[in-house]
Amino acid sequence: MEKERRPKGTWVEEPTEIDEHSKQRQLENFTGDGGEQLQVGETFVTTGSIMYDAVIVAGGRQSVGTLRMDGDAVHFLNEAFRHCKPLAAAGEGVELLRESQVRGVELAGGENGGRLVADEGVITGSGDDLAALLDEFKAAIARHRFWGRKQKDHVPA
Repeated sequence: MEKERRPKGTWVEEPTEIDEHSKQRQLENFTGDGGEQLQVGETFVTTGSIMYDAVIVAGGRQSVGTLRMDGDAVHFLNEAFRHCKPLAAAGEGVELLRESQVRGVELAGGENGGRLVADEGVITGSGDDLAALLDEFKAAIARHRFWGRKQKDHVPA
């Protein structure tokens, strides 16, 4: 798929491309729990979050467990947070953010339960209402960066 180039500062209402990332060192496709085939566009080793406008972590105990053990994947999240890019996580993906160096923003879970939380461009929720989470995420992407993150400079990335 050829990437669409746009002049700096131009925004679109819907994302034009989503890349799947893999912890594997080589590109390969994988099969989702529902049997769907997902094509991997990059690995965490071969690209950095600086090449993307935003990052979303889907839920799923097994996939989040795999990412949790991959330093390159955690670095990818930390780097996106430090660069003030929008982040979103649903379900178990919220725990990965909690275990990373993302600090100074409220995350779903704990005292607030699983309600949707949007704080300085970090959108998290239980995954029960993915439509609402994605709407908040799109709004964050349209804003582009969240320079008000107070603890971004403490993130090793």
